[in-house]
Amino acid sequence: MVRKRVAGPLKMLFAHGLKSNKKDSLALVSCATKNRNFSKGAHPWALFLEFYKIQHGKSFTEQPQYQLSQSFGLRIQRQSINSKQSLLSCIHKVRDSHEPYKRSNDAKF
Repeated sequence: MVRKRVAGPLKMLFAHGLKSNKKDSLALVSCATKNRNFSKGAHPWALFLEFYKIQHGKSFTEQPQYQLSQSFGLRIQRQSINSKQSLLSCIHKVRDSHEPYKRSNDAKF
């Protein structure tokens, strides 16, 4: 239900924010579009991949604590998981589950 009703409009909102319109409007994600090379037709999934790359998501998900926690459903870390770590974990799961099958960016989003 959430995927059907929220994912489409959210994707359109991010896609609109990634367009570089230098005339009069401020882009939704203007900080990302100024500092990174997002082309005019960049897919919103590219924004999430860029966040994963900037925040060193691969090194976070390769930590032994994370891998044990995911494999056995254990909570090994003493500190609670924050929203950034949760988002990195979700992006990693989508990449791992969709890339072997060469899924499109729309399917990943």
